[in-house]
Amino acid sequence: GLLKHPLTDIGLENFIADYKKGN
Repeated sequence: GLLKHPLTDIGLENFIADYKKGN
């Protein structure tokens, strides 16, 4: 993962996807 955090790479990608959809 990019970050050693509960948020996985897949979760991060989904977060970014939602962020882009919202803008």
